[in-house]
Amino acid sequence: MRSRREQIRAYRFVTRRIVSALLGGDPETADPPLRRVGLTTFASVMVGALVLAGFGVYGLVRPGGNTSWRNGDVLIVEKETGTRFVYRSRRLHPVLNYASARLVLKAAAPTTITVSASSLVGVARGRPVGIVDAPDALPSTDSLHALPWSVCSAKAASATSDEPRVTVAVHRDFGGTDLGDLGVIVTAAGEKPALLWHGHRFRIPNRESLAALGWTIARQVQVAPAFLNAVPAGPDLVAPTIDNLGEPGPTVGAGSDPIGTVYRLTSAARSDQYFVLLDDGLAQVSDLVELLLLGKENRSSAEQLSPADYKDAPASKQDLSVPDLPDKQPVLATKDNGEVAALCASRDAHGRIGIQWYGTPPAALTRTDPSAAGGIDDKGGLTADAVLVPGGGGALVAPTTASGVSTGTTYLVTDQGVRYAVPDDKARTALGYGDMTPVRLPENLIDLVPAGPVLDVEKASRYPSTTSASPSPSPSRK
Repeated sequence: MRSRREQIRAYRFVTRRIVSALLGGDPETADPPLRRVGLTTFASVMVGALVLAGFGVYGLVRPGGNTSWRNGDVLIVEKETGTRFVYRSRRLHPVLNYASARLVLKAAAPTTITVSASSLVGVARGRPVGIVDAPDALPSTDSLHALPWSVCSAKAASATSDEPRVTVAVHRDFGGTDLGDLGVIVTAAGEKPALLWHGHRFRIPNRESLAALGWTIARQVQVAPAFLNAVPAGPDLVAPTIDNLGEPGPTVGAGSDPIGTVYRLTSAARSDQYFVLLDDGLAQVSDLVELLLLGKENRSSAEQLSPADYKDAPASKQDLSVPDLPDKQPVLATKDNGEVAALCASRDAHGRIGIQWYGTPPAALTRTDPSAAGGIDDKGGLTADAVLVPGGGGALVAPTTASGVSTGTTYLVTDQGVRYAVPDDKARTALGYGDMTPVRLPENLIDLVPAGPVLDVEKASRYPSTTSASPSPSPSRK
């Protein structure tokens, strides 16, 4: 009987023959079955190493073989420095900023190729192209939000004087308390006091009107002059002009009162009504105008008019009503309502202006930015001391005149707090906003934002005569 060792040897012998037959096709070979595979693998690795070594030696002898960037429709980014170029007329032209790159290439999403500096060695350099001070980062279409558009006035936290500063806030909500039906009197340097009420400002041109309304000792909140431009102007709070004032007028009741006399008609069926005597009869006026007329004539109260005398008196054909003027005297916000430390005028999507006040101003409205260019722009208009736009955000806006007519210009407001004119559809498309509809805003609101250069396709393709800075490297992306 065979031993166990002999059985194992026989089993291994048979197994090796089967494997050799399957892998090598020869059951009688004495070599291990995987030796040929190992030799083949080793040879392949050595050949690959030699090929790689050859490419390495070629790269050392002749570096920078990448020429795909020579397509003139791409944005070239130098790998080591991030400097951007466009290839024109066999020259590499540095691009001043990313907005200029889009305008030069006329592409909202230009193809970008990153190239090593060695690949650009020996290529002639041209002059920089682009628009000086154009933005180096552009908001995406999803980040464009113009409303609410708020203009706020508050004293800076580190102010050395009592002069308030004005801040434009785009798509920001600071909360605050809406004035609602309350009014507040504001005053700005070089301006007459004004009443803010229901989203409008009503100038109070003289102390006569203040006294007539009992507001001579009412608190007045100091605001920045530019803030007043953000609130639509209503009519002045002043008594209407009356022709032939003081001369004998038509007969009313038993006597003949002078023109300009104010009457109060009391009726059990309705609230008091007020009339003023004109040269052709009685004209009805609002409660507010009645107070202004009494103040102008330095009278404390109106003359009483009976229903019978009113019925017999001639009616004037003149209309003394003033559009947009409050019918009744507005109630002012007092210290009982809280201290007014800051005010914001905010425009919503429906074009309504709301006035919010703050007992403690939000920190964003009092923070001083040394780089802000608030004051007066190159056209002599007032600009904001600060413009707050969410990081990475912006707004595409179109100014309208006081009558609501579009001026035909579109502006891009970036998170740097600067507005850039976009003159035509060609530029809008190149910047990536061709399908966007600008938000219409009164031009006095847009003018508060400091202006940057015009983003024009033709201008971007020219060589600027002077540059304020070297071409900006492309921002790193994480």
